[in-house]
Amino acid sequence: MNFVVYIKVAPYLRQWFLHRYGGKEDRPIVFPRKSPLQKLLHTLIEPRPASWKPDKPIEDGIPIMLPSMESKDPKRWCFIKEKHRRVLARMMKLCFEVDCYSYLKKMHGLGRIPMLKDAIYGYMEMNGIDVVYYDTICKWYQRAREEDETISEEARIRYRKR
Repeated sequence: MNFVVYIKVAPYLRQWFLHRYGGKEDRPIVFPRKSPLQKLLHTLIEPRPASWKPDKPIEDGIPIMLPSMESKDPKRWCFIKEKHRRVLARMMKLCFEVDCYSYLKKMHGLGRIPMLKDAIYGYMEMNGIDVVYYDTICKWYQRAREEDETISEEARIRYRKR
């Protein structure tokens, strides 16, 4: 028996994760062995309580296969608290943000794709994200870029003071 948990995330993140890790509606994601997300998932799972019932599919939920490891057999270790689900969802979002930001910074920031719009659409197409989420990703990237520029400026000021 496979043990699956469902983690609720934004629809564009769901599309990115299903594309990235090969999941489908009827087949859960399996994180690569020894990957940071698999290690985090392994840390967050707990022994199931007596009242435990298997997760049911949820809207915008990502089905994730629990890792099978010698130290934590999924037959017994198949429960994740709600607060731990939020931690995992946040880490999953960070994985997306790092991937997206590094791609857009490399392609648009270094001038390989001059138009930001083209770089974002290219990223979305490469990663299985529907074009209806263009504005979401564009606004996120603009905020991230502004934050990065602020941090860079603060670092330059500190460096000059040395």
